[in-house]
Amino acid sequence: MGKTSGVNVSKIRGLMAEHGETYQDLAKLLNVSERTLVNRMNGINEFKASEINELSKHYQVDNNYFFY
Repeated sequence: MGKTSGVNVSKIRGLMAEHGETYQDLAKLLNVSERTLVNRMNGINEFKASEINELSKHYQVDNNYFFY
């Protein structure tokens, strides 16, 4: 799968807050290091499509929810 651009990280942060989750929790869910997650959240690197799919399943929202 390719990478995704245009991810609205504010929506991810909001869901994390609603669920009481930390970057550590999310990194474990996505099977990436915390540094990798921080880079994705700060826009340094893009989220992979597979990671968006995993977030969608985890938070029970449509993939499109995460895009602007």
